[in-house]
Amino acid sequence: MTPPPLAGLRVIDAASWIAGPVATTILADFGADVVKIEPPAGDTYRHRSGGPGVPESPYNYRWIVDNRNKRGLALDLRKPEGREVLCRLVARADVFVTNAPLDSRARLRICWEDLAPLNPRLIYASLTAYGEHGDEAAKTGFDATALWARTGLMDLVRAAADAPPPRSLPGMGDHPTGVSLYAAIMTALYERERTGRGTMVSTSLMANGLWWNAIQVQAALCGARVEPRPSREDAVTALANLYRCADGRWFLLNLVQDERDWPPLLRAIEQPDLASDPRFTSPTSRRTNAKALVSVLDKVFAARPWPAWRAVLDAHGRRRVRSCVPRQRPAMHQARSWPSHSARSASRSQRRSRR
Repeated sequence: MTPPPLAGLRVIDAASWIAGPVATTILADFGADVVKIEPPAGDTYRHRSGGPGVPESPYNYRWIVDNRNKRGLALDLRKPEGREVLCRLVARADVFVTNAPLDSRARLRICWEDLAPLNPRLIYASLTAYGEHGDEAAKTGFDATALWARTGLMDLVRAAADAPPPRSLPGMGDHPTGVSLYAAIMTALYERERTGRGTMVSTSLMANGLWWNAIQVQAALCGARVEPRPSREDAVTALANLYRCADGRWFLLNLVQDERDWPPLLRAIEQPDLASDPRFTSPTSRRTNAKALVSVLDKVFAARPWPAWRAVLDAHGRRRVRSCVPRQRPAMHQARSWPSHSARSASRSQRRSRR
């Protein structure tokens, strides 16, 4: 059997909660030997209990998804003997990952400047809430604050200008931020292959939130005025909008090539008369009269349940009508049966963790 691509890579995970550990989880999935260091009482995230909106389970599923495939070691880095063990590990490691607050790193002497002399080939990966420099560098934060709220995402995804801003889901920003840190680590390892020297890489929750929101941020930087999104009823186009079916299920219709996709859509929904309606005869007129078209499509899609519409739209997929995605909680309970998940590496990595 061919060994995994990162077999032999030695990684120290000195991070807590989600975003930092996610980066080392991906490294472990690809074969790296990851040792997770926790304080004697354990990572606070390990002991996180349920609460409103948190599904109950006999398994610590949050810990499983973010820390699978790792070995563990409890160390008290405040004591000399704990630091001595850490230094021995660092001297042999390829990668060291931390998201400890900057002042904590200084007290524990685990900054880049402290560890780099122990191992000239070390890749030091740092994750912070707001970056390594500036007035906010010392602040702590979670993805809900530093990524979701601070960068404007929370405001811009409101369903309507006068609607309250939505809360983020647990780990929603942490997981992609961990992927960004993983990419930085792999880039540094590639550079080390060319130079023989280690380096420090970093990212932050806020930086990743800005990247999520990059189109709107770049618009503002280029002098554009970024307006709140209109409500669903006042959408710019009716062909990229949410609709509710007879069974209460919502789905997203997303036809981005209006002129090409309009005729097959009418055939799929059995509404040929709309083709001759003077309000909807061209892409321009359909956008001008988007509110009226939303109202028409609301009535059409409310006539059948989602399974019926899904079958119809999928059947017309070859004629450039895009299949749509349900937007309701029960869809999550079908995750085990999603073909794209069961056939890909997400499932394989979970199977590995059960060996």
